[in-house]
Amino acid sequence: MSGESVEELESHTRKELDEIGESLGLRSTDYPNKRSIAEAILKARKEQRERETMEKERERGGIRREEAPVEELKKKMTKDTVKGKIATIRLTAEKMRDDVTGMLQDGVSKLKAGMTEMQRGIQEQANENVQAIARFKGGVREILKGVRAVQSCIKEQVTENRKAAATFHSGVQELLSSVQEQMKDNREAWVAMQSGVKEMQESIREMQISINDQIAESQTYIREFYG
Repeated sequence: MSGESVEELESHTRKELDEIGESLGLRSTDYPNKRSIAEAILKARKEQRERETMEKERERGGIRREEAPVEELKKKMTKDTVKGKIATIRLTAEKMRDDVTGMLQDGVSKLKAGMTEMQRGIQEQANENVQAIARFKGGVREILKGVRAVQSCIKEQVTENRKAAATFHSGVQELLSSVQEQMKDNREAWVAMQSGVKEMQESIREMQISINDQIAESQTYIREFYG
């Protein structure tokens, strides 16, 4: 098994690779995928073989025992572990940033679509605005969901890596700024939408009054006719 290649190691399950890595002193949480831990296993095995070879050489008296190479090896292993951790944090930050960006973009698209549908529906008739209002509310919910996700991500990233969290926060701020600029451009449309909604409400109120009047007139007519 010690002569396996990266591809051969990748044929194992992740659980098996984690167990092999832990037997070599590796922390499975430092490696985000099977390939990264497979490469780390091969490297650790190589270093282990080198140490064993050096020990055998020393036992045979071929090499004078020195502490410096061992200390250098420890430093190197520690450095590689830190690099792996930083790489994992960066990958996590990038994935979170992509997920939140997607949610914000989807929310903005739904919001714009809802506003357009509402404007068209106001000009036609009130009962056709139901789906447009639902999309509008859905867009707002998506944006709020994205903002909450951003806040959660920022808290998590600050505890893991302040620099990665700052970069992530900067990207989100750019997206929010873009949304705000788009909302400014749509201000006139928003005012028109509010006016249309008020007109719609007034029309519904007048319609209800008219229906009540007709019902009252019908009841009066029936009483007088059959009275």
